[in-house]
Formats: sequence, C-alpha cells, structure tokens
Amino acid sequence: MHKAVWLFIILAFGGCVSTSGPEAAEELEEENVTVVADPFLKQVATEDSGSAKWKMVYEIDFSGNAVGEEPEDLFILDGSFSVQQEGGNKVLSLPGTPVGDFGFLFGPRVKAAGLGGVNGYRLRLNAAARNLQLIRGDETLVTVPYVWASGKWTNLTFRAESKGDEGAIVSAKVWSEGDEPAVWSISHEDNDPFAGGKCSLWGLPYASTEILFDDLKVLALESAE
Repeated sequence: MHKAVWLFIILAFGGCVSTSGPEAAEELEEENVTVVADPFLKQVATEDSGSAKWKMVYEIDFSGNAVGEEPEDLFILDGSFSVQQEGGNKVLSLPGTPVGDFGFLFGPRVKAAGLGGVNGYRLRLNAAARNLQLIRGDETLVTVPYVWASGKWTNLTFRAESKGDEGAIVSAKVWSEGDEPAVWSISHEDNDPFAGGKCSLWGLPYASTEILFDDLKVLALESAE
C-alpha cells in the first residue's frame, strides 16, 4: 500500500494510501466527525431531485490508458503523472520524489462545481495533522478532524452549488472503503458569489511514497425539464 500526507482535492477523488501510524484505522470511527455549517443543507439538490439534477459531464478510470503514459485529456500543471498498474487495476500515479506540490486540471469548465482559479474552493486532506479543511483563496472556512485509514482507498466527493449573487453551498464527503455515507463531512454556506471553473487535483508526496488517484468524475447541476 501507499502513503500520502497532503492532498488538495477538487470535486471527486479515490486514492490508495496509508498513514504511517497503525492506530489510524482503529481511531477512524471515533475521531472523524461531521460539522454542518450550512443551515440550508436540506435544500441542496440530490443527484435526482424534484427541481434539479446532477448530470455526469466527465469521468475517467484510466482503464483505457496504456501503462506508463500521461493521459491526454489531463492538463498537467506540474509533476510527472503517469498511469500505472496496481493489482488488477490501472491508476494515475504521482511519484514520491521529488517533494513538492504537483497537480493537474481535468474535465470541462462547469458552473456547478470546480476550482474557479486561485480564489476558488479547495478541499485539503492533511493526514499528518489529521484534519480536513475547506479553503477559499487564502482563507480557511471550515476545519474538521479526520483520521486517515491505513491501507485503504480513501474516497472524496466535493460539491459546490452556486446560488448566483447569494453565494454558494459547498459540501464535502470523505470516507474509506465501503458505502458512501449519507451525511456530509463538511457543509458550508458561502455568501460570496461563485462562478465555477475547472476542476483540479493536487498532491504533496511525503516520505518518498507515491500518491495514487482513480475514478475521477465531474457532475454539473441542471434544471429539471
């Protein structure tokens, strides 16, 4: 298995990583909490609600890419990303060296979710500090505890729903292997307008260990017919 300490995640991510402490998996259920900073959480549209729905506009699982290649539909900002074989599955790998912040853009530019430039939303999972942070620009909006489970895939869903001039509702879920939880790990109502943008993924390798990514998906919010 693999280990990683910092990941800057936009929208959706799956990575096979492990923490350096064997106690991490045991403490996962006890220390991870849910914080709701959004009083309008129940108004967020589901994948198929009465007023709106989320439509898949991009997905990639790297199964169609050759081992060793850099996928053509990813825009690499920095770092040596390549497709590698992990067991019977193909994944996107970021080498453990050199150390630094490395990332790429993926999917179309959409209004419902995305980075939106350097002042956009970022979800940062820091395994060393055992927390999950929602950040916009240089401001940390929400911080909640999160313990990384050793030797398991970690799944992330990051959603930004624009409310026009009234701001946006930003939500995130993080969980290890198993069913997706019904409750969001973070939900935050931001009063500043959000126009959307391109989605991105960032990783900061730690202890010369690679970071793996898989099953990237982008969904956009549509009005129901």
